[in-house]
Amino acid sequence: MKVISSKIFDSQKSEPIVMLCAKVRLDYIAPEYCGEMGVDGEAEFICNLFEKHGDSALNAIEGDFAISYWHCLRHEVVCLSSVFTVFPLYYYYDKHLFAAANEIDLLFYDEQIPRKPNLHYIANINQRIHSQNQSAETIFHNVYYLPGGQIYRFNADGISKHQYWSPDINKYYDYKTEQQWADAIAAVFGEAVNCRILGEGEQGVLLSGGLDSSAMASVAEKTLAAKGKKLYAFSHVLPLDYHGKARDEREYIELFREKNIEINYLDKISDASLADLREVAGDRHTTVSLTSFFTQQKLANLVKEKNVTNLLVGTFSELGMSGYGFGYFTELFLTGHWVVLLQQTRAMAKLMKRNWLKLFISDVMRPLIPEWLLYVFSPRLREESKLAQIPFKDNFLAQHSQLKKPGYGKMFAATNHRQYQVDMINRVMEMNVGAILESDGLPRSFPFLDRRVVEICLAAPGWMKVNNGYRRNIIRRSMRGIMPDKICTRLTKGEATPCFPEQALAYASDFQQLIREIPRDSNAAQILDLDKLSELCGDGSTHITKLSPQNFVMVVPPAISLAYFLNTFS
Repeated sequence: MKVISSKIFDSQKSEPIVMLCAKVRLDYIAPEYCGEMGVDGEAEFICNLFEKHGDSALNAIEGDFAISYWHCLRHEVVCLSSVFTVFPLYYYYDKHLFAAANEIDLLFYDEQIPRKPNLHYIANINQRIHSQNQSAETIFHNVYYLPGGQIYRFNADGISKHQYWSPDINKYYDYKTEQQWADAIAAVFGEAVNCRILGEGEQGVLLSGGLDSSAMASVAEKTLAAKGKKLYAFSHVLPLDYHGKARDEREYIELFREKNIEINYLDKISDASLADLREVAGDRHTTVSLTSFFTQQKLANLVKEKNVTNLLVGTFSELGMSGYGFGYFTELFLTGHWVVLLQQTRAMAKLMKRNWLKLFISDVMRPLIPEWLLYVFSPRLREESKLAQIPFKDNFLAQHSQLKKPGYGKMFAATNHRQYQVDMINRVMEMNVGAILESDGLPRSFPFLDRRVVEICLAAPGWMKVNNGYRRNIIRRSMRGIMPDKICTRLTKGEATPCFPEQALAYASDFQQLIREIPRDSNAAQILDLDKLSELCGDGSTHITKLSPQNFVMVVPPAISLAYFLNTFS
């Protein structure tokens, strides 16, 4: 196996380790390992620690990392990833050649690496929205990403894979009361937020006014205020002259005016021109750039204007603190804890002002219904799933697609609240999180995607996740007294980007023009059904466009980017 890296051949170091690529952010190292910091840089420290202590070293490190290095003595490449792939690592591998990089386009700077499309991956893009990408494929042939919590070794014998961490469904904490759990979780979450705002640059938060973003803002603001710094909040709202049916979260966001927070409102998702969209669509390295640019352009510009180098976002909060406890009620029903079940469901029905019987059917009985039955007897699900897909030519799918049509109602199929959480954690570990979210250039960090937070919330009992009628009880209880009471007790859930739905469809005519500009004798025309895509796009009128605003952005911009991407190949 030939490893393509000038660093191996140019290196004059006597040490056995040669770094190929690395991206690291450390926030905590177990004290027993701190004395071994006698190396240059965090990446080399991790590699040396791993070589000496193996899995235990990686489990003792809290932070985000994606590293690839060459071991001169063993003649092998080692790739390491943190539990969640906040930083991506890509590699090309075909048993004869190997190359690694933290950015996918860097792989093709060497002419020995062939740049070819992965037609199998492309044919299954629609299904991958619902299914796990267990093979860690990318849109390029023989190019893969490293999933979370992994140790990969590449040598003359091939490739070996080892997962050094997995969620422990049986992990136990000796907390008895709700207050003890709340205090412990609040402390862990505080560490997760604070270790991510240690940088010298300005710190920001994407503040929607909901539970998750408000929790991050409250913790970060207090820490920064003690240092004489302020927190920059960025919030999507509706224009002041808006008179439609949508509602924004200003009343909750304004609660933070009293704190050391500068609130920056965005009432428009984008001001991109057709020329801007055309230029971004032509990005030859990715098919998500147009979607990200279209939906995040205004935000990215404002974040840059404020010199914010770190933006806290609440993505993946449902893995832990904001877990809804799906499966807990059904679990009580199946295990005979009917008195507790009756108490909890009655409390929830009263608090949410819902009919108790309807709540019982939806939250207790529905998880027992097979997924295929939900799909068969739900015309709405069938119609939405049929429309909300990138339209491919039938002959292309017949030749390259292998995935079966996904089931529906996965979130309702949970009958054990901990197993449901474990499944979610495993799914996110297999995702290329960094690559999905990095294309718009926002300097995101993810306090909820912290292993310490995930572990303690997974271990929390079901009554901590759903209690006294409240869903998402963990974050409500643990943040009491830390974030505004009005937010802690709110039952509504608003849109993070309320200006998005109506404004998204205003760009349909621009996207329609981009579709018309795709040559009908091109690669894209052989693979994509451009006529159907044009039909889905409509003419810019909400009465003609067949897709909902959310599905419109999930289908049309990615399909156009894919078309432009395919036309970069001969």
